[in-house]
Order: sequence, then C-alpha cells, then structure tokens
Amino acid sequence: MAKSDNPHWRERTRKSSPVEGPTEVDIALDGAGYSIFIEAKLHSDISEGTTYDLERNQILRNIDCAIETAGGRLPWFWMFVRDRSPERRYWQLIEEYRTKPESLVRRLPHRDPATLARMAKGIAVIEWRELAPLLPDTSDTAAALEELRRRVGAVT
Repeated sequence: MAKSDNPHWRERTRKSSPVEGPTEVDIALDGAGYSIFIEAKLHSDISEGTTYDLERNQILRNIDCAIETAGGRLPWFWMFVRDRSPERRYWQLIEEYRTKPESLVRRLPHRDPATLARMAKGIAVIEWRELAPLLPDTSDTAAALEELRRRVGAVT
C-alpha cells in the first residue's frame, strides 16, 4: 500500500492500526522446513475482497499470510474444496495463479517474485471426496465422516 499510486492507500499506511482484520486460517501445518496454509471450502466460494482492497481476495490473503508467518521455512497454500467447477471463483483464480504467476507478483508486489512463482506452482486443490477415503473410519470418527458424506454427497 505504501508504494501505491492511490493517495488514500499511501495515507492509510501512516496509521498504526491494522489495514484488515486478522486472517483466519482453517488449517495450518507447520514443520521445521515448511508452513502450509489450507483454506477449506464446503459450499461457499472465496471472499473476493476486503474493506480496504476490493481486489485482495481470500486466496491472496492466505498466500500473503503464509509467506509472512513462514520465516525461513517454505510457505505453501492448499485448498480443500467441494469441486473443481469452472464456475467457482476459487478455481478460476487458482488456474490464473498457476498458469500466470506474474498475476500474483502484480497483486502482491511487496513479496519476492521467486517465492510467489514457486507458491503458484505448488497450489494444491483437493476435493473432499478425494480426502474422505484417506480418513480412518473408526467409531471415534464415524459421526464426522457421516456428516462429511451428507454434506458432499457420496464419498467412499
């Protein structure tokens, strides 16, 4: 924002209060050499913007926060989704970011272009129906798996 051509955004950087609220990561996997942020969507699509930036969608926020919190570790971004329908905004954006990493660089100019390009190539999209068979089907998990089956349809 400080480098923006928008004078209102530059002025906003002079205030100490956060520009946007805290990003709520659905799942975070942290290891010695990596940090993975996972956004889980069941029925809804991504949010398209914030109060201060209508183009800062939920995927961008997660990627930006993943880089911010990774420290010296490799940041990654994955999504658990209902489907890969071309009508879904998350799918449209992921396809854009994967095939045109420069669009991430343009939208996150304060981040290292090489890091963004690597992240773009590593965005993973996993459908719930693909994930469900990997989960243990025990008496302890039965209710959760049944709820997942009910929400996403037939999963094995």
